[in-house]
Amino acid sequence: MVDTLSATYKKKSQARVALSIAQAREMFARGFNNDVKGRHNRLAVMLPLLGMLRQRAATMLIVLYRLVPDQNNQLQVVFDEGSDIYVAESEDAGRHIVINVDVDKNVNALKRRQAYIPDEVPALGVRPVDELLAYLREARPPSGGYLLSAPKSVAQRTFRANRFTAMAQAFKRAFRRVYPLDPVVELIGSHSGRKSLA
Repeated sequence: MVDTLSATYKKKSQARVALSIAQAREMFARGFNNDVKGRHNRLAVMLPLLGMLRQRAATMLIVLYRLVPDQNNQLQVVFDEGSDIYVAESEDAGRHIVINVDVDKNVNALKRRQAYIPDEVPALGVRPVDELLAYLREARPPSGGYLLSAPKSVAQRTFRANRFTAMAQAFKRAFRRVYPLDPVVELIGSHSGRKSLA
């Protein structure tokens, strides 16, 4: 009997599901609050989605940067050497985000891979470069720390020291805000971003 049950019974799949372009676009349009915590969650959803990153890889990104005033006294973000994530510009690709991944499946410090995110993704209505730079200027996560460390006190610009551990909840919250009655929310999670890029 056990052999028969093993051969015919299959548990309901709990695999994370990909988002459609329409779902992702609506999430970015209406799924996040317009405050520091909302922008943090938005970045936490955007990086795995557009950089095809696993949760661990995204939450391990170390950012090294300085805020330097320009001639108009406006703060500009300057990335320091060794930052896992930075903005680059080239004649062919224009402005884009470069992510050095050395903490992930099948990669390490000696065998890194890079992910690139363009300046604009019209299909989703997002401008990732502008959003990353604005987040660094406004929220000011500590240089040398995890980019996605959760904001602790917005007023004092303090952050938790550990890695962000609520990535799946950030996806679910944004999805539920746009699609409150859709039962597929139970299958939305941090790996939904990575699965959605294709």
